[in-house]
Amino acid sequence: MGRWGDDIDEELQQRKAEFKVGFMFSFKSMNTVIEKIEDETSEWDDKHPKKDLMKIWFNVMVIFLVLLCFTYSVIALATLFFFFFYGFVIIRLFGAWKRFGYSKAGYWLMTVLGFIVNFVISYFVKGLIFG
Repeated sequence: MGRWGDDIDEELQQRKAEFKVGFMFSFKSMNTVIEKIEDETSEWDDKHPKKDLMKIWFNVMVIFLVLLCFTYSVIALATLFFFFFYGFVIIRLFGAWKRFGYSKAGYWLMTVLGFIVNFVISYFVKGLIFG
């Protein structure tokens, strides 16, 4: 027997729209999830897509921290490309953040503070590793 009526049932449609955002390394998968959130979220509030967008933002900040820790001398040239890719994800996140009507200034303040914390932590980690 087929799945007749599934496209009409509101409960099944809501279940399809809900998805989990876990830890991601790939900027392509981050972009795909951001696009999916923008396309499939029809109703939003202070928590619903904001929580998922914050998870992606945290993923990007962790990746920036790792990149900053490994950016040293000649390796800086190789990590520069990754900074551009993940910078693009930050800009895409801002577009989604703005689309759902969240505070733009709050997003950029959070991002700038995140970068400052990343620079400070990476400075101390580099000091421990490279002396």
